[in-house]
Amino acid sequence: MKKMIVVFALLLLIGILTACTGAPDTENIEPPPAEIEVSVPGETPPNIATEGVTSANVQVHFGSEEFLAQFESYDEFIELDGAEYPRIIITTDIPILGFRFVELNALAIGEDDALASPTVLYYQEQLQPGTPFVTMWRPQEVIPQRGILFTDEENQQRLFAIHQSDSDSTPFLWEFEIAALEYIELSPRTDVIGILETSEHSWIEIIVFTDLHWSEELEESVWTEPQTLSQESAERVYEILSTMEAIEVLTPFHNESQRGDSMFRISIVYASGEIEDIFSTEIGTHFFRLTGTHGSHGDPGFIIGMSETLFEILTAYF
Repeated sequence: MKKMIVVFALLLLIGILTACTGAPDTENIEPPPAEIEVSVPGETPPNIATEGVTSANVQVHFGSEEFLAQFESYDEFIELDGAEYPRIIITTDIPILGFRFVELNALAIGEDDALASPTVLYYQEQLQPGTPFVTMWRPQEVIPQRGILFTDEENQQRLFAIHQSDSDSTPFLWEFEIAALEYIELSPRTDVIGILETSEHSWIEIIVFTDLHWSEELEESVWTEPQTLSQESAERVYEILSTMEAIEVLTPFHNESQRGDSMFRISIVYASGEIEDIFSTEIGTHFFRLTGTHGSHGDPGFIIGMSETLFEILTAYF
């Protein structure tokens, strides 16, 4: 049994080291990530093709439109490169507290146990029976890299990896036994309104760029297709950027940084001659401004918010 666990641990370590070179950008929504040590159960996960069921009646399903249609609303978290992956849905038949969607991203190999410390990617205070959680999922044939953490009806912390069946890739929940639970301090963040720095200045035009790509000739990433917004569109864009609900993260952890190729760059030209750049994430619905500050790993700080309306305005120009 020890040999089986060590083999699993080594496979997990290889998968994590590989994933570190191309891990998706994430947007941490809420509070304290939990640093958790867990031990792998005595047996490897079963090859099953049904939804995993916990004692708290939490299940995972493939995210079909037919299945979602039975709910009036749902909570959603989309990782930045997640558009190409299938959706999964987490449901519960009773309220559960402190629901977290986590990345299983660290490993220490002991003589008898493999220990993992998940990073929190998304947090909400409760998961309700009538409002499921929807996210993108990257299927892993051997190594699970995503999971969920929550407090059940008996006030017990529960941690599950999202695994998949060998036979038909159906997702199921595989529980880890939590050996210890410690909270680590989250990088400071502040709820703010608006993401613009120079909102007190008058602007004269707003220019939008898209298609950030690598230029072999220049040997650098370049933007193409600049479009100057109409007066009506520019006024609406400026209003949205000035009033959107946002989160300020001045000293991000390494896994919180905003990276990757942005879909849009919004350049606001002010009467003073200043130009303020606002960037979108890769999927285009989240918008951020770099603050000039940095976290302990050197990653830049940012203020970020979300607007489907702004995304629709910009896509109409391209």
